[in-house]
Amino acid sequence: MPRILDEKDREDMRLRIVRAAAAEFARIGFEQTKIEDIAERAGIGKGTVYLYFDSKHSLFTSMLQEIAHDQLGELKEALADKHQLPKVLEALFACFLHFTQEQPESMAIFISALFGVNRQFKEEAATQRLPFLKLIEQILKDSDPLYEAEAGLKVEAAALLILNTCQSLPLLAQALGFNSEYILEQQAQLVKMLTAHLNQK
Repeated sequence: MPRILDEKDREDMRLRIVRAAAAEFARIGFEQTKIEDIAERAGIGKGTVYLYFDSKHSLFTSMLQEIAHDQLGELKEALADKHQLPKVLEALFACFLHFTQEQPESMAIFISALFGVNRQFKEEAATQRLPFLKLIEQILKDSDPLYEAEAGLKVEAAALLILNTCQSLPLLAQALGFNSEYILEQQAQLVKMLTAHLNQK
């Protein structure tokens, strides 16, 4: 008789499927990936996938939501006690470097959805990334209510520059063959340069 799964078992299985899907979607894209491939990577039967997701499309969308939720949670935790721009930038660089190292498929999925082979999900990926932008905007406003007037750069534009730089730098550096140690060694100077640029009067 099959074992009855409790709520935790079901959630663990759902996450197992999502992670397997992320690896497959990042490897060959949405169109080429088959549910059978995901099931095989997860070590389960094809039918089990359909117990949790009614289609490949809903699986991809759920995967984007799951990745964004987890990453945003880590960012909020890392930024919770940061009130000065240099410290905010250091924490953001560290988080996205961690994501690039520890969750390469997750990072690749978002890039591919926004700009690449999976761009039929561009709208969903953008929607899931907006809270990251709003989080940085709020931190800028809270840390210095006069930021926009003093710096002459709108808070939204500053937040967009920060998010783009901190998110894309580790990805590009890795693609060009620079290791994480190199990025960490240069982080202080990068933070100093970006802070100076954002604070230009």
